[in-house]
Amino acid sequence: MKKGILICLSMLLGSCGDGKTIEINSDQFSDHFPAMWFNPSTGETAAVTTLDKPPEAGYEILIEPRNAEIRMRACGIDGPCGFTEIGLGDQYFQQASFEDVAPPVQSRLKWTANKTVFYIKGKTEQSRGLMMILDMNKRDEEVSFRWKSLTNID
Repeated sequence: MKKGILICLSMLLGSCGDGKTIEINSDQFSDHFPAMWFNPSTGETAAVTTLDKPPEAGYEILIEPRNAEIRMRACGIDGPCGFTEIGLGDQYFQQASFEDVAPPVQSRLKWTANKTVFYIKGKTEQSRGLMMILDMNKRDEEVSFRWKSLTNID
């Protein structure tokens, strides 16, 4: 019974299940840069007003639809941060355990085939998650992906 309650609570908190669909388009950009900051802890986005500094703590990923690129801010002494490709398709996004996932090997990614799933490791334990690319249109500067937090899942 306790395990079932924990699973339901985790789903309500967004740490498992289908995750959250994030859609980014040019209407969301600031007047300064055609890009968005992404917070891998909360799944929130914010317009880029300066490339040097995110709007607040937790915004660790820069998404540039025009360049078909995402990149993780440097982690410094906190260990490896970045992305690890773990597979192609929904089954990888639905995985509940990632004990065998290799440490992040890339801090910058070019968007790849739709449904490619990446493990995200940011600066903190709260910024672990998954990202599955759904669609990317460079010309219209649109990106959509599914995201879910992996905090407290292992």
